Amino acid sequence: MLRWPRSLITTVADQDLPLPGISSNMIIVVTAFLLASIGRQALQLIIQYASRRFGWTIAFASFLISFKGAVNLAALLVVLPWLATRLGRLMIPVLKDLRITQGSAALLAVGAVLMAAAARPGVFIAGVGVLSLGSGFYSALRSVATALVTPEQVGVLNTAVAMAQGVGDLVPGPVLVVAFRRGIVLGGVWTGLPYGVAALLFMGATCLVCGIRIPKQAAVGVPEAEDGVDEPLESCA
Repeated sequence: MLRWPRSLITTVADQDLPLPGISSNMIIVVTAFLLASIGRQALQLIIQYASRRFGWTIAFASFLISFKGAVNLAALLVVLPWLATRLGRLMIPVLKDLRITQGSAALLAVGAVLMAAAARPGVFIAGVGVLSLGSGFYSALRSVATALVTPEQVGVLNTAVAMAQGVGDLVPGPVLVVAFRRGIVLGGVWTGLPYGVAALLFMGATCLVCGIRIPKQAAVGVPEAEDGVDEPLESCA
């Protein structure tokens, strides 16, 4: 196994890097985008699922798409701006965006759990609403990621995120369709299998974004440590 000389590692570590630990943060961000993008594809089955699960007509089940869009619009135009304003008075911008990202990821996971476990239409509709409230996850995470990289790394970051979202949009379709068909065959609690899979993916994304640590150099107005070592801010309180 190839080993780097310890002196070389020490020399690199002692350099005044703009954002230490950014590599691990970038990996977390890209992986979280990938998992959440895959989980989001379960919403494509919402009409077929509701019609089979609750005996609705396709026309009646289609109202869920309008409901989801309305909640998405309300979240992006009303809820998130209000929340950003309130949090902006309490914390620095990058930490504010991180908290919004973590909260949105949790909403995605909770909404998917409700949809998977729903035995009644009301619970399923509530799950769709909760999941839609978490729609700000993607833009908030991108904002956090941009704040954690240098200007020279923004292009690489955007490319990696675009690739993760592209893979997340293409790969999971057949898998979720198989999960949907399998859940219908098994029946009972297994009927919600595609949304159970989505819930696990969103939970994974939530755990990942809770592992993001913000270096003090990325926190505007935060003084450096007295001993000269840049300690990362806590990611989750």
